[in-house]
Amino acid sequence: MVIYWRRFIAIVVLAGLIASPVLAGWFGLGGNRNVREIELKIQDASGKPISYATVWCYILRENNPDPMKPDMSDLWRMALRLKPESYEFVSNSVKPINGMGVNPMSDKRGISREQFPSGDKEAIEVGFVILKNGYLPAKLVTSTVTQPSDLSLVVTLQRDPASGPVPRYLEEFDSIRYEVTSIDIRDSGQVSSVSSLMQQLNELADEALRAGDKESAAKMLFYIGYLPSASPGGAQKVDFYSSQAIDARKKAFKLNANNAFIQARQFAVEGGQFDDIFAARGNTSPERLQAYAEYVERKRLFLDKLGERAWPTSHASLVNDYSKLGRWDKMNAEIDRIKQLEPKMPLPNKKKLN
Repeated sequence: MVIYWRRFIAIVVLAGLIASPVLAGWFGLGGNRNVREIELKIQDASGKPISYATVWCYILRENNPDPMKPDMSDLWRMALRLKPESYEFVSNSVKPINGMGVNPMSDKRGISREQFPSGDKEAIEVGFVILKNGYLPAKLVTSTVTQPSDLSLVVTLQRDPASGPVPRYLEEFDSIRYEVTSIDIRDSGQVSSVSSLMQQLNELADEALRAGDKESAAKMLFYIGYLPSASPGGAQKVDFYSSQAIDARKKAFKLNANNAFIQARQFAVEGGQFDDIFAARGNTSPERLQAYAEYVERKRLFLDKLGERAWPTSHASLVNDYSKLGRWDKMNAEIDRIKQLEPKMPLPNKKKLN
């Protein structure tokens, strides 16, 4: 079963803003040290809390916005474009567009809590996109000045009339995503739960397969690569290249080779074999360079076929590929193409051709 959202939802405009001090630094607001806390209470039309909802955000200076920073139109476009196919894979380290923020998911009580710049030095615009299986996506645009205290705001999501009941395994998948993003990788005690989470993801994938839902099973298996890696000193990083993650990724690809994100990541992993070409004293033999050039062309054809289903950052990787190969004509063509797809994507300047 695949649950799709229709392309409509009411806009909620609120007074308030959200972003952690870390996020504020990312968005160029690090000079504003005063912060407030905001909590979003996410609920359905009956007032029941919605657990484990996904929350994206952006922050802009209201009086002097950066034209290259994402705004609501960019986040909303991503929400509609990615739909349930790959939005679960967006994290603070893996994003479809540069500059967007990923806020804490709502907890079991439906609450997403974070700190934000107070706006006492300048007016700040902040927007949120909230995503949850079985519900229409919601967007909130805020325009603020100084807030006297912390804020608590209620956000009501509307059921998607095109969606049926959400299976238990998808709800459990969201709860695991919440737990993964809540793990303190410096705490070896918390990292001990990683093996348990891996087992749960495999069991949920089996449950989805028994229900005939290969698409969801593939996503659950692929998500194993998002689990932190355990070590004697605690988790060090997301271990995308662990043997368990590689095996799970191969299974995911076999189950659903049509998932645009999973396909693109497979291409990225394949491209890793050519990293040695550009390392110090790398193998720059004509045969290796030719193999890399052929890989890049296959990737370009693949991404052209996916079009908007592929993440913009995947398209942008081709610019780097052609730059490494010294194919400035093709690099320039990719820059033009990507600018049409995502005008705010940061890209290098085009090369002047003789």
